[in-house]
Amino acid sequence: MFNAADKPIVGLDVGSSAVKMVSLDTNGDGCRVIAAAMSTIESFDSSEPPEIAEMAAIENCFKSSQGGISRDSYFVLGLSGSKKVKISSFNFTLLTLQEVGQAVMLEAAQVCPFDIKSSVVDYQLIGTYEADGGGLRKREKKVHPSVKGVLAVATKEAISKRQKLAEDTLLKCVLIDSDELALLNCLEKCLPSGEKLPIAVVNVGRSLTTVAILGTDGLPFVRNLGYSGGDIIDYIAKSSNTSAEQVQQRLSEGKCSADIDLACKRLILDIIETLAYYLASHGGNAIERVYVCGGFSLLDDFVKSLTGGIESKVSVWNPFLQMQCDDNIVGGDLIKKCGPAFAVAAGLAMRQV
Repeated sequence: MFNAADKPIVGLDVGSSAVKMVSLDTNGDGCRVIAAAMSTIESFDSSEPPEIAEMAAIENCFKSSQGGISRDSYFVLGLSGSKKVKISSFNFTLLTLQEVGQAVMLEAAQVCPFDIKSSVVDYQLIGTYEADGGGLRKREKKVHPSVKGVLAVATKEAISKRQKLAEDTLLKCVLIDSDELALLNCLEKCLPSGEKLPIAVVNVGRSLTTVAILGTDGLPFVRNLGYSGGDIIDYIAKSSNTSAEQVQQRLSEGKCSADIDLACKRLILDIIETLAYYLASHGGNAIERVYVCGGFSLLDDFVKSLTGGIESKVSVWNPFLQMQCDDNIVGGDLIKKCGPAFAVAAGLAMRQV
C-alpha cells in the first residue's frame, strides 16, 4: 500500500544543529525534487529536553516550505551515532537460509557496542539464494557456500524517541532508517556517470563524521569517527582565544585559513586510516575518489584542508545535480546553495518499503 500510494516521500534528517527535509518523487526514471526546507535547532533553555528545540525546528521547516512539504506526506526519519546505531556487513559460509537468522544475532552481539537485548536487529541479504526448483522449503534448507548481507542494529530507546518525535509533531512516520545507509543509498542512486568503485563519501556535521564506502562487492562499509565539525570549531576557538560563535562566523566567511589545517589534522588522519583499513580488509583497487558532504562541506577552507591532506581526489558532492530539480520549487535556492548538506535527507526520501 505504501508503494502504491500517491503521496510524496519526505526524508527528515534531524541533526545536532539543524533539521533538514527533502520531498522527492521517485516514481519513474530517476528522482524529482518536490521541495526542501531547513531550520536551525536553537535551544533557548538548557533545562529543556533537546526534543523541544527539534520540534520547533520541524515546525519552522513546515512554515518556510509554505505548503511545499505537507504534513500529510509519508516521512522517513533517520538515526545516527555509534551509541545508537551499528551498521555492519556479514559473509557467512556453509549455512542454510534457516540458519542465517541465528547467525545474524550472534554477529550482532559481537560487533555492537551496546546490548542487543535492548535493541532492534534487522538484516537484508544481498544476492540471490535460489535452489534448483523445489520451492521455498528446499531453498531454505539448501547449504550455501556464501551468504552475504547487511546488518543494522538500533537501540529501542533511540527508536522510541524518534517515534515520539514524529507523534508529537503529527508526522506519518512509515520508516526509521539509519543515516549511514541512507547516505550510501543516495550515493548509489546519484553516482555521477563514469565514476568507478570503490568510492568513499565523508559526511561531516557538527557532532558526527561518517565515512561510508560503496564497494564492488555490494556490501556497505560504514565507520563513524570521533572527530567532527564541533571539535574543529573548539580547536580553533581555543587556539585563537575566541568564542565558538565567532569561529563559526569566521569559517562561514572563509577567514580561518591560517588555523584550519591544524584543526583538521586529526580528522584527516582518521579518514586516511579508515580508507587504509578498508583496502586492507576488502582488497581490490584503492579508493581514488572521496566525496565530501554535510554541513561542513559548505566551508571552502575546510574542503581545501581535506583536499591537501588526503591523497585521493577530494570533491564536494551535491547529489541534486543528478536529480530533476526545477528552479521554481520551494527550497530551490536552498538546494543550490546547500545541496551537499541535504545528502542524508535525500537518501532517506529515496527509501521504499
